[in-house]
Amino acid sequence: MKKITKLLIIPFVLFIITICGYDKCKAAPKYISLDNGAENSQYDITGNGKKDIIKNGDGNNCALYINGKQAFKPNNKADYLSVKLYPLKKNIYFIISENYMETDEICGYSMYQYKSGKFEKLCDFYNTVIKNINNIHFGINIEQISDNKVTVLCHNQFGGTGILYWNMLYQYQDGKWRLKGNSYKITEAATKNKKLTSKTKIKIYEKPGSNKILYTIKPGDIITTSRLYIKNKNVYIKVVNSKGETGWFKSPNKTAEYFEEAVFPG
Repeated sequence: MKKITKLLIIPFVLFIITICGYDKCKAAPKYISLDNGAENSQYDITGNGKKDIIKNGDGNNCALYINGKQAFKPNNKADYLSVKLYPLKKNIYFIISENYMETDEICGYSMYQYKSGKFEKLCDFYNTVIKNINNIHFGINIEQISDNKVTVLCHNQFGGTGILYWNMLYQYQDGKWRLKGNSYKITEAATKNKKLTSKTKIKIYEKPGSNKILYTIKPGDIITTSRLYIKNKNVYIKVVNSKGETGWFKSPNKTAEYFEEAVFPG
């Protein structure tokens, strides 16, 4: 009976690994969610050896409270806060998402730590991106987090392609949290395999900002989106055509349907 059980279990485990893949089977970062009106009293964040009461909102105000005292209030016109508390090996980080209730869109997304009676902003994920793109239904979420590294998953509806998802890595170095690089891997597009069918001619350039044309995509050509380059209010998208040729095109800061699969492009 034991031999039969082992024979059944081993193929099942291999089957699960094959379907998920090692990366997709990684555990998501653990956090405690504090929605509007929720509270938590599991942790000592003030450093006095006692567990503190952390509460999101008091029924009237859009604010975060520690032991009944207001410790954080958004500077903008956010209607409500969505708070995630990440207890890590050395630190407790708070990811605070500021949101508009009417549209359910975010207007702030930053990482904080409670120090000396107040929340200190460690990293502003939202404005780092927003200042350089045409914001159309931009969204962001934590994908991986540790004491000195944070990977966020972003999405936005860009001109030309419509929605794209991409990862950005932030790392703590020399006393500050810093964004690593200007080029980011696209993880998903309007289609999960990131393939798009061209509706128009698109000139493909050697690199972002370059004037050197490598080739031209024609209507009906199928390309695969690969990377994003975001800098100085310009967005470039790297593609690969059916011949394996790569190159970049600039995403227009307006509505433009370059591809058949693009939904609300820009």
